[in-house]
Amino acid sequence: MKSISHPLWTPPYLNTWEDPLIQEIYWPDRWKMTVVCLCLNMTSGKQVRPILPELFRRWSNPVAMKHAHRSTLQNIIKPLGFVNKRSHALKEMSRQWLDKDWKTVKDIYGCGQYAQDSDSIFFLGQLNIQPKDGELARYINFARSNS
Repeated sequence: MKSISHPLWTPPYLNTWEDPLIQEIYWPDRWKMTVVCLCLNMTSGKQVRPILPELFRRWSNPVAMKHAHRSTLQNIIKPLGFVNKRSHALKEMSRQWLDKDWKTVKDIYGCGQYAQDSDSIFFLGQLNIQPKDGELARYINFARSNS
């Protein structure tokens, strides 16, 4: 729900193992965690991790991303592929984040089931879901055993 501005829980961190999820790094910033999900669409964490510091340095919030110059944004996300579609999705998602009366992340442009599952887990603290994504399922198993 858009009206929830603070996470409903503090997730246990996986940083004790070698490969934490990117969402852990950007928790509790719900918008940044959602941007991560859009960046991970059709690519891997290995490709996404290097571009995120510069992406968030330039556009640290949805207002800034909404007004990002498309060509500059495309240059930064180029390693992820699908630059036209992805840049449009990031800008439109940010616009809707601010302007739309959304109930769940999935109601926002570009956000599918992965983004919804990620938000449900990391922001809303719902451990009773069954994500299809292997990394999110791995996190759920960890969180259940540590909560």
